[in-house]
Amino acid sequence: CGPGKESYGIQANVATQIIIIVLVTLLATLSVISGVSRGIVNLSRFTFCLGMGLLLMVMFLGETYFCLDAIVQTFGYYMWYILKVGFHTDAFERLGLKDLGLGGETSGAGGSATWLSGWTIFYWGWWISWGPFCGTFLAKISKGRTLRQFIMATLIIPSIYSFIWFGVFGAEGIRMQRLADGGNLCAQAYKADVTQCSASSGQISSKCVAYAASYSTEKKKELNMGWNPTCVLDPAYHGGYGKCKEAKWTHHTVVGGNCVKTSKWVQVPCKTASYSDPTAPPAAWASAPTEGPCKDIV
Repeated sequence: CGPGKESYGIQANVATQIIIIVLVTLLATLSVISGVSRGIVNLSRFTFCLGMGLLLMVMFLGETYFCLDAIVQTFGYYMWYILKVGFHTDAFERLGLKDLGLGGETSGAGGSATWLSGWTIFYWGWWISWGPFCGTFLAKISKGRTLRQFIMATLIIPSIYSFIWFGVFGAEGIRMQRLADGGNLCAQAYKADVTQCSASSGQISSKCVAYAASYSTEKKKELNMGWNPTCVLDPAYHGGYGKCKEAKWTHHTVVGGNCVKTSKWVQVPCKTASYSDPTAPPAAWASAPTEGPCKDIV
């Protein structure tokens, strides 16, 4: 590739940016000219359906139960902490570090007072500045509605939808990040060594190091990428991930002076250097027992 050019796909340059800006401006202008009842309402319906499709795709193609659990759990955290966070002012961070002479944190683990002003207060100002525009728009499209309908459609339903949206995408995003970290993919991506990528044809992208599919199986083993479970994974559970395979083990054991036949489920271990057979007899039974209630059975 020439200087500043992408390996494949649409080039990231000024010309591409100008084309995108022009197209977005034309679409926005057409939507405004056509009016609220035709242009904006249809555009809103289209984008909402597009977003719903993306939301459902991520939720049902990912770890669905994990996403649902995360939504419930984080909603509980939100309700629990909303009062606490509402009164949080970063009072101790305002004192700075200990060497600044105001009585700041002595262990060096304290934060700075810039976070609250750079995020919380900044977004207060952001939404206050947008308040008149949003209020005018909502008032215009809500003409003829009751106060109950207005509150339900502009406050309650959007809040619930936001919880679901951020719960699904947040949960899947965190899960994907943990997969990449746990599989040693991020460590290789930070090294940015594109020579480790495998390509059958064409140019290698400079971002190939961030994708697990860019590495061959041999290269993954060499770079210690992936997972090393201590058990055989259950192929019938989530495509062979997330749960150890179990086997039913029926054996005899001594219970209250009697030799009892019992069964239990044991995990099937991987046969590694530290392999241990969970169905092995007790160490005291190096051979068939010569005494006790199980001597004539085992």
